[in-house]
Amino acid sequence: MLNSESKKEPIEGLETARPRRKKSERKKGEGTAPLGKREYKETVLLFIKMLVTIFLCEAAIMALLHILPLKSGWDIIADPFLLTVLGTPILYWLLVRPVWLSLEQRNRAMEALKASKAKLLEAQSVAHIGNWSWDLQTNELLWSEENYRTFGLSHQVSPSYETFEKTIHPEDREFVNRSVEDTLKRKKPYDIEFRIILPGDTQRIVHAIGKVDYDKQDKPLRFFGTAQDITKRKNAEKALRESEEKYRSIFETAANLITSVNEKGIIVECNNRTREVLGYERDEIIGQPISKIIHPDDLDKAQKGLNEILTKGYSYNNEYKMVRKDGTLIDISINSSSLKDENGRYVRTICIIDDITERKKAEEDLLENRVKLKSLASQLSVIEDRERRRLATELHDQVGQSLVFSKTKLDMLRSSVSSPELTESLEEVCDYLGQVIRDTRTLTFDLSYPILYELGFEAAVAEWLEEKIQAKHGIETKFEDDGQPKPLSDDIRALLFRNVRELLINVVKHANAQNVKVSIRKVDSQIRVSVEDDGVGIDPVEVASLAGENAGFGIFSIRERLEQLGGHLEIESEPGRGSKITMTTQLSEK
Repeated sequence: MLNSESKKEPIEGLETARPRRKKSERKKGEGTAPLGKREYKETVLLFIKMLVTIFLCEAAIMALLHILPLKSGWDIIADPFLLTVLGTPILYWLLVRPVWLSLEQRNRAMEALKASKAKLLEAQSVAHIGNWSWDLQTNELLWSEENYRTFGLSHQVSPSYETFEKTIHPEDREFVNRSVEDTLKRKKPYDIEFRIILPGDTQRIVHAIGKVDYDKQDKPLRFFGTAQDITKRKNAEKALRESEEKYRSIFETAANLITSVNEKGIIVECNNRTREVLGYERDEIIGQPISKIIHPDDLDKAQKGLNEILTKGYSYNNEYKMVRKDGTLIDISINSSSLKDENGRYVRTICIIDDITERKKAEEDLLENRVKLKSLASQLSVIEDRERRRLATELHDQVGQSLVFSKTKLDMLRSSVSSPELTESLEEVCDYLGQVIRDTRTLTFDLSYPILYELGFEAAVAEWLEEKIQAKHGIETKFEDDGQPKPLSDDIRALLFRNVRELLINVVKHANAQNVKVSIRKVDSQIRVSVEDDGVGIDPVEVASLAGENAGFGIFSIRERLEQLGGHLEIESEPGRGSKITMTTQLSEK
């Protein structure tokens, strides 16, 4: 390292270096544009030699003409004529033409050299790579154009090691000096990265590579190399490193299970949570196929999910059973997406996994409780119908009969009394008892329709349709029965009759219908009861909701009671074209 002490002593190989000339003593452009100078001097020297040779040749020819014997009459014109005829071609072919060709070759070489230099400068500018050369004998340092740009210096500044050293970041200066010293003294490779400070306190990061030429005595002659501005690359690497660290932190501390799978279904990465839940060590799961952790029954489904990711780039809410190391199962939900490179090529699949074991257990418990609740509701409905029938029977057989007997006795007593005042009082009591008897009969019918058990389901529906719908509300009614025997248990009979009444009441309240029809048919071993009207109808969306769990309490109650006893409900409707609701259930075996 070139510390404060080493700077006082010259670096080995520079002991004989001449002191640097001052900037004012150097010729303009010297060191920064040396190309073409030597060629220019050689061309001028060649031209001077050519003139001297031409002069000597002409002198030789003139001397030759004076020596040669000439015929009379030619003496006057012999010298200039022979000089012109013989000298011109000889001079051209021997001297002028070679020089001309040489000049043309040199010009072409110079143009090629200039073009090559321009391309080099352009390439250095694009790559942000400059070159430098340090003559250790003259202590002269030459920089390329890109070097000046890299270090933020103008051409007015003469490059020197001291100038270069001042641009180095103070914290890196000792390192750079030590690296230069190690290269020159110990022949260590010069390949370093360091920071520089430009005018305006802008920082850059430079990657420098150098090489040393030695003479036969192993003495360093020239130190040369390149300097590249790698600030953008280093900043990008830093940002990438920080991003990777952030991703790794999120990846490892996430509450979800996160795995990375390649296109062949091989696990290439997983986070801590995955290893904790499954009970595997990292080396036990990385590199293993997904079949190691996915339950065999779900492998085909998992492979389809992987194919979907390869095709669409994502796959959401896929539920599987996963096998832990100890053999126990957990329920999971996976959301996956594909990771692609900058060219859009598939790299791997990232899977975010939720452990839904507790949720699935809660859903199963809820479903089980719902089934129990439905069964209980159905049983309560059956029990309610049975109790209604019992109360109706008691009202009819005991209370009703007692009231009728009492009214009969009072009528007889009234006939035997001669007092007008007493007769009037007894008549009022008889009228009151008559009203109570009628109310009791109505209550009995409301609790349990007697005809339902006396004459059957079809007769009860037909009579209730005529009396309660047509006579009371003025809606035209139609009853259809195929006439086939339809044996029904008391529970099914009561349920169907109750449902028909509720559907007809809904027609009166909501359908705004003019006509309503009830059809009862036997289909194989089932009874099918339809209630059809020509009212306002129901929107298809409402039809779907009425047939599902979001139905109103009336339709929902009918459907639940019917399904609990093995039947089902169908709804057909269109806005403005009425509705048709069909109930189907099994006939009794008797």
